[in-house]
Amino acid sequence: MSSAYSKRLIEVLNLVAAEANVQVSIFPRFVHVPDEIAAEISDAIEYAPVMRNITDSAIINVLSEIDMIFDSYVGKKEFWTLESMEKNSTWNQLRLFARKQLEQLGLPQTVPNLFWVTYSQQQPDF
Repeated sequence: MSSAYSKRLIEVLNLVAAEANVQVSIFPRFVHVPDEIAAEISDAIEYAPVMRNITDSAIINVLSEIDMIFDSYVGKKEFWTLESMEKNSTWNQLRLFARKQLEQLGLPQTVPNLFWVTYSQQQPDF
C-alpha cells in the first residue's frame, strides 16, 4: 500500500474523518470547502486504478458510500456551508463513519495531507 494512489485514498478518508475546523484549515480561504471535500471523494473514486490492493478496495467502497450521501444533498444549499459542516448531523455521522473505517483498517487518523492538490487564485478580468 505504498503507492501514491493508496496514500491519496487514505488522506481523502482522513479528510472526511477530520473535525470541521481541521477540514477548513486544509484548504485555501478562497475555495468552497464542502464542495472541495465532495470533489476529492469523487475524484479518488473516478481515478481508481483497475489493479488495487484489498485496503484500496475497502477505502474506495467507503468513499463510494460517502459520495452517494453527498449526491443526495445536491441542490440543498444549506448542507454545503461551513456552518453545516460544523453542526449538521449528517456531516458528523460521516466523520464518525470515516473514523471507524480507518480504525477497522488499522490506519491511524491523521491531519489530512492533500499532497496531490495545488491551488492558484486567479485575479478577475476587468
